[in-house]
Amino acid sequence: MKHAQISEAQGALYRKHGTKNITELFRAFFRELLILMLLIPYLRQITIILVLIYSFYYTKHVYTSEYMNPRILILPFINVLLLFVSFFYSIKGFVTGKQKL
Repeated sequence: MKHAQISEAQGALYRKHGTKNITELFRAFFRELLILMLLIPYLRQITIILVLIYSFYYTKHVYTSEYMNPRILILPFINVLLLFVSFFYSIKGFVTGKQKL
C-alpha cells in the first residue's frame, strides 16, 4: 500500500530532521493527531465529527465529479481506514527512524 510507505517515510524524516515549529508539527501529523484524540474521553465526540468531515473533505473532488458512480459510497470508510494506516506507519517510521517498506 503506497499510503503506508509514504507515512512511514514521513515519520522517519521527521525523526531525522525534526520540525521548525509547532504548526509544522501539527500540519505534518494532523491525521495522526485525529486518531490520538479519539483516546481522550472528553474529545471523542468532537473528534468523531472531525474524522467524518475529514473523510469527506479529503476526497471532495471525487464527490463532485463522480456523483453518479455508486462506488463512492464506500470511499469515506476507506478514508477512515487510511487514517489508521497513516497513524500506524508514521509512528513506526518515527520510532525506528527508518523506512522499511
